[in-house]
Amino acid sequence: MLRIKSGKRIYEGVEVQSYDPSLIVIKLNNGYNIGFRRDKVEIERLEDTDGGMQKREREAIGGTYDVSILGTGGTIASYVDYSTGAVHPARSTSELLRFMPEIKSIARVGARVLFSVFSENMRCEHWKRIAQEVKEELDAGAKGVVVTHGTDTLCYTASALAFMLPQIGGPVVLTGAQRSTDRPSSDGFLNLMASTRLALTDLGEVTIAMHAGSSDDSVAVHRATRTRKMHTSARSAFQTIGSAPLGYVRNDGIELTEHRKKADETVIDARMDEGVTLLYFYPGMRTEILDAVTERSSGVVIAGTGLGHVSDDLIESIEACGKPVCIVSQCINGSTNLNVYATGRKLLNAGAIPCADMLPETACVKLMWVLGHTKDRDEVAGLMQRNIAGEICDRRSL
Repeated sequence: MLRIKSGKRIYEGVEVQSYDPSLIVIKLNNGYNIGFRRDKVEIERLEDTDGGMQKREREAIGGTYDVSILGTGGTIASYVDYSTGAVHPARSTSELLRFMPEIKSIARVGARVLFSVFSENMRCEHWKRIAQEVKEELDAGAKGVVVTHGTDTLCYTASALAFMLPQIGGPVVLTGAQRSTDRPSSDGFLNLMASTRLALTDLGEVTIAMHAGSSDDSVAVHRATRTRKMHTSARSAFQTIGSAPLGYVRNDGIELTEHRKKADETVIDARMDEGVTLLYFYPGMRTEILDAVTERSSGVVIAGTGLGHVSDDLIESIEACGKPVCIVSQCINGSTNLNVYATGRKLLNAGAIPCADMLPETACVKLMWVLGHTKDRDEVAGLMQRNIAGEICDRRSL
């Protein structure tokens, strides 16, 4: 805890490690950070702040374990350079953990930056790299793996890992932040601490751990294939669709409901076909658009209206294309059903594959994985309609 006199003004706050030795940075009581040139201010050390929170976290866990943190970029792994005011992504292990030293009090943490990209630039090759690194970490003895990731395409990566890692020897937890670490409302610290604790459990599936509400006391645990980002900037943007979250990580412990338990070994199956297109139907969509898409794609996922409908003039193109065409709904909740209306029955007769209540982004990633294993239309349909990684809900909560 420092008191800094700058001219006639006095500021008090907790010292934050600076990337520029000529600057000193403190976190004020209101949560914001402020930086000064060391040679322009008077600095008085008031007291040392030790890890009271660290002690509580250590007692909550009851020991130390091995957790591997793999950085891929995103807001959670970004920091502010106070000499310029710009935000930069972490590019090294030390930068990844610099603002969260408390995490080492609950686990023996090994952190590595695999790559640092904005999540909209993630591709199938990145998913495969993450899956391979996850397997290597678990095979090497890590109890669990945390993957830090940008939030915009977090659900795509999580779904891809869920299919590419059909059996895992420990929890694989993806997390991110909606707000950067220099903001008082940042959710990155809570999300990463909760994800590390979650990585020490008996979870045997890929999950997403993100802020659960408006308060800083709970992180929700979502199944990878049932999660959507529902808000551009809210900390509680991520929600489980069609059912309840798998559980919560709170200050007083971890609560998990039904979930797959970890296996004795980790199996990777990363065969993917990147030539899949996700298409959002809209009234008046021209047939030549669909024809052009199917011609250039290995398979297509169409998010149709309501129960999974498209206009009549597109159905002939779906039948003639000779490619797998999967149908999901644009609606947030509920399931496709092509047996109710005449349009749906025409789609079935044209060979369209209804995908139950699968989320559009999950269906897109799953079709990539399925086409990486078979091009046979009947086998594709069978796999797309089989619940492989919890992507289809047998029951729906209201």
